[in-house]
Amino acid sequence: MKQCSKSENVLIIDSDYEEADGFIKGVREVTGEEWQVALHENNKIYGWRRYVRFFTVALQTVLSGKKYEGKTVLCWQQFYGIAIAFFQRMFHMKKRYKLVIMTFIYKEKRGLAGKLFYRFVRYAVTSRYVDKIILTTQSEKPMYQEIFGVEDDLFAFARWTAIMIYDGALAADGVMHTGRWIWCLVIGALIILWIVIGITNLGKINTVAMAALFILTLILCKVIFTGSGVGTPSDDSMTFGAAVELAVAMPLSWLPLISDYTREAKEPVKATAVSAVTYGIVSCWMYVIGMGAAIITGEYDIAQIMLKAGLGILGLLIIVFSTVTTTFLDAYSAGISSETVVSRWNGKHVAIVVTVIGTAAAIVYPMDNITDFLYLIGSVFAPMIAIQIADFFLLKQDKSSRAAYVPNMIIWVIGFVAYRILMNVDMPVGNTLPDMVITIILCLIAGKLIPEKNQKK
Repeated sequence: MKQCSKSENVLIIDSDYEEADGFIKGVREVTGEEWQVALHENNKIYGWRRYVRFFTVALQTVLSGKKYEGKTVLCWQQFYGIAIAFFQRMFHMKKRYKLVIMTFIYKEKRGLAGKLFYRFVRYAVTSRYVDKIILTTQSEKPMYQEIFGVEDDLFAFARWTAIMIYDGALAADGVMHTGRWIWCLVIGALIILWIVIGITNLGKINTVAMAALFILTLILCKVIFTGSGVGTPSDDSMTFGAAVELAVAMPLSWLPLISDYTREAKEPVKATAVSAVTYGIVSCWMYVIGMGAAIITGEYDIAQIMLKAGLGILGLLIIVFSTVTTTFLDAYSAGISSETVVSRWNGKHVAIVVTVIGTAAAIVYPMDNITDFLYLIGSVFAPMIAIQIADFFLLKQDKSSRAAYVPNMIIWVIGFVAYRILMNVDMPVGNTLPDMVITIILCLIAGKLIPEKNQKK
């Protein structure tokens, strides 16, 4: 165990230093403050001894409260924070420091033990000693508010082109340790190069890049699934429905982008179909690789996974080129979209400007938590795509000649609001599918009530 000595902010972590290294660096970088680390390798202890350790560490922290006067105590393992608040409230102690509980999750337990556990957690989290509880998803907040009767502001939650550049740079720096800002510039420059070459002239360059990525991914797959060693399984951090929703939000956002990319194809319909099917298959493959890598290495940081898999430079190439080839499409789509709004704008020039802004944002702003952004994507694109499905496939209507169709705009807004309301309901299928069903039904009703002259023949 590594103890802290000076009066600084403290991280209480239920892990070994190697496993927690990325998180520790991230907290120091994001906050710009010094953090002492109290490591308690309790994640390899099981049964009643683990819970005894939680309470003893918490009691030690409470009794050493003067060391953290005016500072922040951040508990990566939630039970440390809960136990600290429990002891402080029970002994009516002076509040000396800010207490933050990470990755909070509460599961109802049955019987007398369940009732005692609920009273214990509620006694702690409703006390004045807990300043902030960090949740994984926004949908958990109303549930915990109702369960524990706490205020809205107790909870918090741990820009696509900028986010993609940031994530790629962060992962690349985890392999080479040359500075995140350097990799932001490298990735941003490569994306601009891709844009300048142009979508129709990329041809062989894109083919070589994607073939190399495919081969490197096969190597990564082999290394991960034929390697030895099993990491420590992580605690559940979200419900199944929330996980489904976040998984849906990513591919959903690519549907409009595919049309921007395939509009130059000789046979756009076939190109779009192939793109959608290929993206679906490869996405499933990537999810399997990611899950396997997390289980086998015990890591969630892609850079640490690459290092533990022994890939080194190969891993760096995978990170950089996968970021460039996908983020190029984001910037390119932004440029094409701008042309539809202002016809005199040059889509390529706008895409370059978007990349420059995204690169600057990735250097300046921390973007480690994009959960809310993914929910925003879902709430915008789910009803929009549902309207397109209803119009084209069910109502057989073609409104492409119109600048805007007011009934569909209204339905889109209703679908957006419905999605945000559904975020407060935990469903096994997520929020997207129910929202799309509601939107399609509204479109069908509007299609029957409002005469449409421009029918497809």
